[in-house]
Amino acid sequence: MRIDHVGARNGRPVLFSNEQDNGEFDLVVGAFGVNSTAAKLFEEAGFGYKEPPTITAAIGELRVGEDAVSEYF
Repeated sequence: MRIDHVGARNGRPVLFSNEQDNGEFDLVVGAFGVNSTAAKLFEEAGFGYKEPPTITAAIGELRVGEDAVSEYF
């Protein structure tokens, strides 16, 4: 189910999907990536969630061959 809005009622989170109220919940866990728009849903709900700061990282794989690995390690 894709959640398109997070609200609050009676101090509890309320999730909406396709603009339908899915009820109140005791606990809601957001599992989303840092580049996801889902973080804004939780920030706007007013529960105190703040999107964490991020930095850009790069990972590269370099083939050096078995001889080089043996020589240096």
